[in-house]
Amino acid sequence: MNAPTIKIALLMLSITLSSGCSLPEAFKLSSKDKSQSKQLGKLNNPEKFALSYARWQERQGQLNEAADSYNLALSENPNNKQAQLGLARVNMHQGNLDAAETSFKQLLRTSPNDPEVLDSVAQLYAEKNEWPRALALLDQAVTLDPQNDMYRYHRAVALAEFGKVPEALNDFRQVLGDSEACYNLAVVLKRKGDLQSADHFASQALNLNPKYSEASQLLDTLRAEIRSRHASHTDPGYWQPTQLIGYQAAPQRRTAPSLPNSIQYEEQSRGPFE
Repeated sequence: MNAPTIKIALLMLSITLSSGCSLPEAFKLSSKDKSQSKQLGKLNNPEKFALSYARWQERQGQLNEAADSYNLALSENPNNKQAQLGLARVNMHQGNLDAAETSFKQLLRTSPNDPEVLDSVAQLYAEKNEWPRALALLDQAVTLDPQNDMYRYHRAVALAEFGKVPEALNDFRQVLGDSEACYNLAVVLKRKGDLQSADHFASQALNLNPKYSEASQLLDTLRAEIRSRHASHTDPGYWQPTQLIGYQAAPQRRTAPSLPNSIQYEEQSRGPFE
């Protein structure tokens, strides 16, 4: 779909929304999108309208359509940061990591101290499992905007993926509270394959909140997988730690045993594109 066609489609949709007419079935919004539709109906600036519509399409998983809309916003203003970030995200979600990295590099050069840009680029490196680089960027984002819970949550995930468990738990707690922090950490550790540590933190989550159904389900899944590993040691990646990697207990709660944190963050001072 070329830019003129997109403009016409967006204009027609804007008129439809603002006039209160019914949308075609393919374009109908769910109840949770009513506020978004009202916002769209008020927009008469092509750049802003295309950007708002692109965000909605991206959230709905309509990535090709979102890319078209982001490109339309960029045709109106090539320096639109939100459109640049959006198009890079779409490329990342579509698996076009080289294209996404090219866009993110340009944004990082022009806005090296923008926490939103730093966080977005970090998500690319998380997608590539390059956790030291992701963590370096997220450290900067949290330093620049320490009150932003999203940046701190992303850093908690990166810390856990990198093996810095106590630090990850601390960040999770600041954003989520104790029981949810333990649960989220358990989810990351399970994904990493450290089932014993994941079991510990899932148990902690359930102890802190006995009605935490997600933690109970996770614990059942973990113990089934642990039993399966015990029954068959043919898995070449099988490893059962004798102690947890590291654990920082909540105030006034017993501290679980921990090992010295022997993992060094060797790339902390390394630039994201070096």
